[in-house]
Amino acid sequence: RMAAVKLKNLGYEYSPDSSFNAKSVAEKVVPYLLDRNIEFKILKDLFTLSDFNRGVHGYSQIGKFITIYPRNEEDLVAIATELKERTRGYTGPVI
Repeated sequence: RMAAVKLKNLGYEYSPDSSFNAKSVAEKVVPYLLDRNIEFKILKDLFTLSDFNRGVHGYSQIGKFITIYPRNEEDLVAIATELKERTRGYTGPVI
């Protein structure tokens, strides 16, 4: 199946400790993404986030609340570098 799908973008998953910091992380990350027209998706509400963090959608989804789609590898590196600075001090969940 995967061979039949042409992926337009690289997928980069950014997974901060969303249990406690999702709102403040989103406030730091989303404006950056919007200002630069970087495609992303984010969970719609805290109820859904709670489900993800309890493993309702599978243990591999714990802590994931935003997925970013850089246009190329250069963008991936630039985004990762910027988000590292913007979210310094946050830690990811132990899975």
